[in-house]
Amino acid sequence: MREIHSVLRCRQLLRSHRRFYGLAASKQMKNAAEGRPKKIKFFVGSQRSNVEALKREKHLENSPGWIEAFCSQKENDLFVRVDTDFIRDQFNLHGLSNEVLDYHGSLRDILETYRGYFDEEAQKLYGLIHRRYILSTKGLEAMARKFKHEEFEKCPRSCCEDQTCLPVGLSDDPGVSTVRFFCPRCEDVFDPIAVQHRSVDGAYFGPTFAHLLLLTHPMEIKPCVKHPSSSGYVPRIFGFKIHKPSASSDDMEVA
Repeated sequence: MREIHSVLRCRQLLRSHRRFYGLAASKQMKNAAEGRPKKIKFFVGSQRSNVEALKREKHLENSPGWIEAFCSQKENDLFVRVDTDFIRDQFNLHGLSNEVLDYHGSLRDILETYRGYFDEEAQKLYGLIHRRYILSTKGLEAMARKFKHEEFEKCPRSCCEDQTCLPVGLSDDPGVSTVRFFCPRCEDVFDPIAVQHRSVDGAYFGPTFAHLLLLTHPMEIKPCVKHPSSSGYVPRIFGFKIHKPSASSDDMEVA
C-alpha cells in the first residue's frame, strides 16, 4: 500500500511540475523518482519570460522619451518640445481632464519613455498642452526660433516674397478646424500646402499664439501690397480684436 501511495504521489507531483515548470523539469523529476541518472538540463519556464522582460526593459532604456519621439515625426514638425516641468505643474493643465477620455493614462504616457506607438488620446492631450505652452515665455521663444529659421510654411502670394507664416487655429476647441497659416505681411490666412499639415488640429495652436508672438517679439516684416482678405480672417489675442495704433495727436494738425 505504501508503494502504491508513493507512486500516486509522484504522479501528482509530475502533473503539478508540468504545469508550473515545464516538461523538461518534469522529466528530470521522473528520472530522479525512477533512479535514473540526471541527463536532462533543468529549464524553468519563468526564466525565459524573465530574460524577455529584461530585454524589453533594456530596449526602453535606450528609447527616446515620448515627447522627443512625437516631435520627431514628419507630420508633427510644427510642434515644439514642451518642457516637462511645465507639464508636471498641475496649474498649467487645469481643465484638460475634461477634454481627454483617459487623462491620467495619457499624461503618464507623455512623461514616460516612448513605447513604439502614439495613443490617440495622448496625442490630443499633448496638443492641448502645447497650445498653452506656446503662450508662455519659453514656448514663445521656442516658436520664435522656428519662425526665424523659416521652419514654417511660406505665404503663397507672390507679393509677399516667400514670407514665412505662423501656424494658427480658428478655434480653441478640438475638432473644429485644421491648422491654418497666418502671413504677417498680407495679414491673411491660408490652408497648408504640405500634405502632412492638413490633418493637424488647429486647436493645438489656437487663434492667439501668432499675434502674441508678433507683439512680444517684434520682427522686421517688409510691407506688402494690400489685398482684400480672401478668408475674412480677423486677428485676435485672447478673443480681442487687434487694432493698429492710430496717429498720435502730435502728428495731427492743430486747427
